[in-house]
Amino acid sequence: MQKKNETNEKNPMSFIQKKLPIDISQLKTILGHNDNHGVCGSINLGNTCYMNSSIACLSNCTELTTFFLTKNYKNFKNTSNKNGLNGKLAEEWYSLLKDYWKSNKSHGNPKNIKNLVAKKDKKFEDLEQQDANEFIVIFLEILSEDLNLTKKQKYLEMEEQQKEEKDIQGAQRFWEFHYSRNNSIIMDLFNGLNKSTITCPVCKYKSITYIPFSSLSLLIPNSNKLKKIRYENFNLFDISIYYIPIFSLAKSYKINIRINKNSSYKDVINQIKEKVNEFPFDISDTEVDIISVKNKLIDEIINLDTQIDNKTYNNSIKFIVQKEKINGKKTFFIPIYIKLGNKISSYPRGIYAYEGMSYGEFKKKLYVLIRKYIYCPIKKRPESKQLNINTKIKTINTQYIYTDLNELPTSIAKEYDILNSLSLDVKIKYPYKICIQKDISISDSTIIFEEEKDFFENLSNYEINSNESQIDLLAFYLKDLQFILLVQIDDKSDRFRHSICEEIDKCVVVQSADYCNNDFLYQNNNDNNNGNNITLDDCFHLFNMEEQLESGNEWLCKMCKNKVNAIKKLEFFYLPKIFCICLSRFQKVGDDYRKYDKYIDFPLTDLNMDKYIIAKSELSYIYDIFAVCEHYGSRYGGHYTAICKNYDGKWYSYDDSNCSEAEEKEVCSKNAYVLFYRRRDW
Repeated sequence: MQKKNETNEKNPMSFIQKKLPIDISQLKTILGHNDNHGVCGSINLGNTCYMNSSIACLSNCTELTTFFLTKNYKNFKNTSNKNGLNGKLAEEWYSLLKDYWKSNKSHGNPKNIKNLVAKKDKKFEDLEQQDANEFIVIFLEILSEDLNLTKKQKYLEMEEQQKEEKDIQGAQRFWEFHYSRNNSIIMDLFNGLNKSTITCPVCKYKSITYIPFSSLSLLIPNSNKLKKIRYENFNLFDISIYYIPIFSLAKSYKINIRINKNSSYKDVINQIKEKVNEFPFDISDTEVDIISVKNKLIDEIINLDTQIDNKTYNNSIKFIVQKEKINGKKTFFIPIYIKLGNKISSYPRGIYAYEGMSYGEFKKKLYVLIRKYIYCPIKKRPESKQLNINTKIKTINTQYIYTDLNELPTSIAKEYDILNSLSLDVKIKYPYKICIQKDISISDSTIIFEEEKDFFENLSNYEINSNESQIDLLAFYLKDLQFILLVQIDDKSDRFRHSICEEIDKCVVVQSADYCNNDFLYQNNNDNNNGNNITLDDCFHLFNMEEQLESGNEWLCKMCKNKVNAIKKLEFFYLPKIFCICLSRFQKVGDDYRKYDKYIDFPLTDLNMDKYIIAKSELSYIYDIFAVCEHYGSRYGGHYTAICKNYDGKWYSYDDSNCSEAEEKEVCSKNAYVLFYRRRDW
């Protein structure tokens, strides 16, 4: 025979497992064919929708309903327990369940339930709106006392887990003490056990206790906590990267993307290519470079095989640049910086060159690039039939220019055709000059191109050997980022197309696309599930995260005797057969409460809690949902409803006295407040 506080090695959780006196197959035998079978609403007594929705959820707990309707509860009723109501709530619950299940009524009257609960908690006396989860907790507490087999409840100050105790031994001691005072079917169905560890940051002393619960309240993580959770627990993190189309007058895009911890830049590009339908651009058949920009200067052209470092990624801004193919030659990116007066462009533009490129071709490519940002003259006027209807023609100094070439890439393509027909020695006025210098902040520079003067050959300051190809050496200096090529525009010029000298988030049109291949983000096939949602797993991980107690909530360490901002951690040791979860949407902000009206993605079936349980055993913690208490509106002017799965396998919507059949896709919504799950392994 197993001694007290001695664990079973084969099944260490045997002390917490108990065979329940419930056979749900009996429910079918006691219900008549014409009975309402739980498809029944509740009269609203005046702002009592919180109670009506709670009753609907608890009524659809088939195990509890079977226990009452088979009258088995009478064998457990405690009529002398001062902590309860001497069995009165149990009797009234049985009476209400009969109306719900064994009658032809369309709605029941929970007035007596409300009055009995109010005897133990005064806030339920009036007809003001109350919190549904608070009602569920207090109702189960009173009902548990009404069914408590313990006649005399002894009080004992429980000591924390001793140094020589293993977790399983400490947990057993706490559970058996709890059970000695609360021996009821409610505890057997609804009670779980959390391990609480409080660590002193000064002397590192740990205080370990075990806390029973009947309803688990889960905080909803904010954006900062969510990033930390996903990085630490799912090996994920979020990054932003910009895409610059080859025709840069087209919009540039900021892409927000969720990636795996060990992803390379090539993985990011491949993900974007695979999700081509989610973006307003297509790079699926295109080679790209990724450039890193810090303080408006390119500091690196990134090797795509480089692994992304989450800690340093945001030290610079990353840009995807579409590579340009030139007659099959191997090209390299040359950054071009545009300067208007004393203002520099928020990110560098660029062109692709190749070794051996002629001056004329280099100048034409540079001209085409700059034409995208400033109004430049061209010598040849195209035929009107070549213009798109959105393309306008203006005259400046008798020269014809496009003004809306940014509208359509096809128009820009036509511009290429026109430029290709230009003579290399054409003499026209350019409203800019091109300089080469070592740093963007210095004023000394060598002008290599200005209006009709061409100083490309005057590069002696950079010790270019006359026997070498000057364009190749210039490209060498530029592509290795030793020097910069600067387009200087007069700050009085009215030919500047865009405010490209503003901050990056002002001059780049933001287009977001969040997605991830990880299964946990896609647990439900519904319209709300888009990969950008907070999941129930996120909430569980936040619950299990360490937190440091704030000032005003210090903990007195029994070892060093200091009041400290201790580190607290909660873990799941045992989860109940009926798992009640409250999503804490009402949180105090200052002196008021705010409702977090966010969609939380939770599974309807196969909620796997095995990975969270620290006590390994033969139990399998797989859950299926059977009821959801919903809240609409704000804390001060809201309404509660419920959606529940009846024992007949169908879903029903409960809205006070109204009850109607519902669809499964309605279950998971942003209004979900209290979730009721049933464990498969009993």
